[in-house]
Amino acid sequence: TSRPTITDPNGNAGLSDTVIYVNEGVTSVGQWTSDVSSTWEFSGSREDEEKFTVNSSGTVSFNSAPDFEDPQDYDTNNRYEVIIKATNSSVSTTQNVTIIVTRAGAGPQYYVQRIQNRCKQ
Repeated sequence: TSRPTITDPNGNAGLSDTVIYVNEGVTSVGQWTSDVSSTWEFSGSREDEEKFTVNSSGTVSFNSAPDFEDPQDYDTNNRYEVIIKATNSSVSTTQNVTIIVTRAGAGPQYYVQRIQNRCKQ
């Protein structure tokens, strides 16, 4: 039995960590795939995992649309951390995933200004 190689929604295969950006108000995060037939689930070890669903085809979605101004992640910084797991028979592979919620319609300057404001505090 072959250990699955996970490919993230960005098309990167075999990474142990990945980052996905999602606009606020959007429930779809993306689809993970594997090079072998696999079942998909979360590891159960991260607090943010309860905010998401992963279906049998590896598609991850928020249970309810995120709001940038009202983050619901464990440490309320709009960075949701989960571990996705692909299992082929008795062997599995995991990937650490950070899902970052961005403000809808905000360009890069918005984020630069926020960082500058935090540095001044």
